[in-house]
Amino acid sequence: MEDLRVLASDTRLLKQTDEDELCRIFLTLEPSARCCRFGQAASDAYLVKHAKNSLANADWIVGIFIAERLRGLALLWQIIHAASLRRSIFDSAGNVEVVVEQ
Repeated sequence: MEDLRVLASDTRLLKQTDEDELCRIFLTLEPSARCCRFGQAASDAYLVKHAKNSLANADWIVGIFIAERLRGLALLWQIIHAASLRRSIFDSAGNVEVVVEQ
């Protein structure tokens, strides 16, 4: 396994061209992590749809790349956009969700 501490990293806003990497990071979630994060046993199809929806509709989505591979991300949704999400953490700034690849 690579020692990620010595590899160059890059943090930047994600774009539509990052869709494959975003899908990959969601699809690597284990079943227990999917249940914890989405409140259900999210299927692969659900995760791909969530990735595409996030890229199209999140107010802010930033990725952390190490060795040119997406290793983690953070999404910010304004409350008005996140009103229909079942498992959301709301504060005065909006809804924040974080995913980190192990």
